[in-house]
Amino acid sequence: MSCSNETSKAPPPSPAVTDREHPAAAPPQSERRPVSLAAGRRAAGRFGAARGAVARLVLAGILLLAGSLAQPSLAQSGSLPEPVDPLKRSEPSPGLFSLSFSLGYHPAGGRVFDIDADGRPYTERLARHAFSPSLGLQYDASERMELGFTLTLPYAIEQRLRTYAPDDRRYIEAGRLASSAAASLTYRAAPESSYDPTLSVTLARPWSVDLSAAASLLRDPVVVSAAAGYTHSFMPPFENQVRVSAGAGFVANDRFSFSLRATLKQALVFAAPAELGANFSTSYSLNPEGTAQVTLGASAWFGPAATSYGVTLGFSASRLDLSAWLVAGQKK
Repeated sequence: MSCSNETSKAPPPSPAVTDREHPAAAPPQSERRPVSLAAGRRAAGRFGAARGAVARLVLAGILLLAGSLAQPSLAQSGSLPEPVDPLKRSEPSPGLFSLSFSLGYHPAGGRVFDIDADGRPYTERLARHAFSPSLGLQYDASERMELGFTLTLPYAIEQRLRTYAPDDRRYIEAGRLASSAAASLTYRAAPESSYDPTLSVTLARPWSVDLSAAASLLRDPVVVSAAAGYTHSFMPPFENQVRVSAGAGFVANDRFSFSLRATLKQALVFAAPAELGANFSTSYSLNPEGTAQVTLGASAWFGPAATSYGVTLGFSASRLDLSAWLVAGQKK
């Protein structure tokens, strides 16, 4: 608006025009300028005024063109994901299921020097590639209780290059497939609390039991959480372990969210060092309701002997009515 107001104003009068509208006392005859010089001054004044008007018109045209080009970009910005306002906890849906699938990859490797059974020294280079596909199913039994089941089929490939001498090398490769399953029960102790504390018990195979407690606090757009747990193994060497973790999640908008978590594990064994782990993940919702999303995460564990790391790609869908699907399949 300021630009259009400026362009509507008349240019300031030139000295020649001012002199003409407000004539001063005539100078003495000896100091009068020639008539041709006064006419030149009047022509220059008119040319300067015309040039100023043209410059203002060009500037106004440039501003109008810039405004017209900016309008489509402003219109397109309305199609971008909008901030979540207000941010609320995801409420359970009694009678409905949640399905999740993830694929993890954890590489490892190193170099060792050893002596074989015949007393021959050698150096060995080791590379390990571990893949862990996992399928999970959760059922909201009530407003407070959730049942879960997870099946994992880890597969590891180990490659060894054993060198006795430059011309004596052994190539060793082996693959191993394993399986593990876990069943869990989660109970919301106080859903009306702003901390939403939960208690859970998990029975896993190979046989172990895990007890944990967690709480979270929501301060839009950040969610902070903390948890503590205890694990007891029923298999030799019957190891007991405690852990504590803390994390924070940031909800950027109705599509993207990020989370960061740190975990400290301590085995209850004499002279056992603690291990520290960190996990970062980002999630993208495939629909505005947030019932389907993909997640990409990276994790690392730091111990006194070695450091391990890995990446995970996952997909999850919630509020699924599997009973309706079964009835529809039976009718067909």
